[in-house]
Amino acid sequence: MAFIRTPWEALISWLARMEPSRREIFLAALALVLLFAVGTAGYVLLEGWSVADGFYMTFITLSTIGFQEVSPLSDVGRFFTFGLGTTGIGILSFVAVRSAQLLLVSDRLRERRIMKRIDALSGHYVVCGYGRVGERLTEDLIQEGETVVVVDTDEEICASLSEAERLHVQGDAEDEGTLRAAGIERARGLILTLPEDSSNVFVALTAREMNPDLFVLARTIDHDNRSKLRNAGADKVIAPSEVGADPHGTGRAAPAHRRFSGARPPHQCAEPPDRRGADS
Repeated sequence: MAFIRTPWEALISWLARMEPSRREIFLAALALVLLFAVGTAGYVLLEGWSVADGFYMTFITLSTIGFQEVSPLSDVGRFFTFGLGTTGIGILSFVAVRSAQLLLVSDRLRERRIMKRIDALSGHYVVCGYGRVGERLTEDLIQEGETVVVVDTDEEICASLSEAERLHVQGDAEDEGTLRAAGIERARGLILTLPEDSSNVFVALTAREMNPDLFVLARTIDHDNRSKLRNAGADKVIAPSEVGADPHGTGRAAPAHRRFSGARPPHQCAEPPDRRGADS
């Protein structure tokens, strides 16, 4: 004969499997619901009020709104209201604090999970600057099956990337520690789309020093800065108008492997890229 659990046993088993912090919040919320029921019943029995009046009085007591009493309270009713308010405010405070802690812990766990994935990467791309151009190049690389780590300082951008479980590091790309956190020393390529050419030059110099075999593609705002980026270590320099350009004139985005030509793992390169030639 199959073992059949009672609803109570099923509830106990479900709670036992629940994460401790979530279980605490669930039980506190359940206690709050029961407190509403107790409060309503108490006013009905002690004050002779209707269920609607008892529920309303319970609500304004627990929510601390402080509206006028439905009817004058007896001494017993006042003591009951005091106990109801003290207990309810305590439970509400606990639920609010634990919920905030749970959200904070969830964010930290997500960040740790992302950083752990980044630490295990090798042969990936690092994109510094997640503006319009950076986002476009990132999406193209992902569509080509490449792994990408985004580096940006904007909190909203990083929050959206975190929600999407996209690999990213929040920080200044000009900081060597930020580049190291993005795995630049193990990366296959670096894409620089920072808003200032001077920042792209500095990051290119830093990244080239940390990973001499790195393929570096840089976006330039001023065409006059192409040579500076080349001298800083960029293998390829592009203008914003070149991003997504289709060499066949069909209006479609060029595949990522064309724009990042030359971005090969070091063991496939017979010699370092020649930075003296013209931009491809």
